[in-house]
Amino acid sequence: MIKVWDPATRQIVAVLDEDSRYISQVAWSPTDAKRLATIAVYEPVKIWDFATGTITKLLDGPGGHIHSMAWSPDGTKIAATHHSGIIKIWDSITGESLVVIQSVTCITPIVWSPHTNRLAIMGHFKMDIWDAVDGQHISSTEKGGAPREGLCWAPDGKQIATALGEKLWIWDTSSGECTCQFAIDASFHISIACGVLWSPSHTRLAATPNDSRVMIWDPVTPECIMTLDWLPETPEGDFRSKDGISLAVTFRRFSLIGVWCPGSQIIFLHGHPHPVRSIAWSPNSHRLVSVSSDGYATSTIKAWAGDGTGIHCISTIDMPAAVCDRVFWS
Repeated sequence: MIKVWDPATRQIVAVLDEDSRYISQVAWSPTDAKRLATIAVYEPVKIWDFATGTITKLLDGPGGHIHSMAWSPDGTKIAATHHSGIIKIWDSITGESLVVIQSVTCITPIVWSPHTNRLAIMGHFKMDIWDAVDGQHISSTEKGGAPREGLCWAPDGKQIATALGEKLWIWDTSSGECTCQFAIDASFHISIACGVLWSPSHTRLAATPNDSRVMIWDPVTPECIMTLDWLPETPEGDFRSKDGISLAVTFRRFSLIGVWCPGSQIIFLHGHPHPVRSIAWSPNSHRLVSVSSDGYATSTIKAWAGDGTGIHCISTIDMPAAVCDRVFWS
């Protein structure tokens, strides 16, 4: 099931989809806090009206298990991927099927371009870019990376950064040509990076190698301009930026979160009793929410906020009979 809390009162304000046994993904509409999309094992994509708690649309998938889904940035469309490699796009208002794409590289979550007109899918050492309007294939790369979350569109939609081995690659999204490479020490690898992030200004690129560092590059030169090291372990799980400058990462083995802002040391947030599974910045970037779980029967949600003395936990919600792997803001 899905539970929705009011972070101010810590009260449950809605319970949705009580009949589904395993809900694998939840996503709020990016343009409002009224619609919620969910997928569960061998079920269609469901769009919920949060105010009434009712299903407004059932989007039938291409058949079998839907691997992932994503709202378009303008909230008008939803794309879903199937384990067999099929991508389907719907109108989120009418539920009409708009485009069906056959993609053999459909392995990782689907990533929309900032302008809602293209989709990127990264598979086994290959990335494909598709036109989200007519379903035409635009370009491919043969060094897309392992099936991880190390893929990120540039804010202008003209480039994509991916991670593979000891390098970061920047690709021209129209031609599929590599325009830049970032070399890391040959003894380290970035293929298991938690994420790759562009800054909104398109002037910085950050990623996490598997050697307990966060590295920030200038994508033009390309040079590493900053390294955040001496971390307790390799960041694992979520890797989020609240404003394209400050970063938050999770360290599952130590059940903690690291937050870094320019000009300051990394702040470690303690208090979770189990490995931290997911983190999310609030839309105004003033708060951070996190969830930890033992993977069996206990989960804890915490909300964090900063003041002049640091970042503190302002709310805790214990769920003794639930396993929660993801947390989202409306």
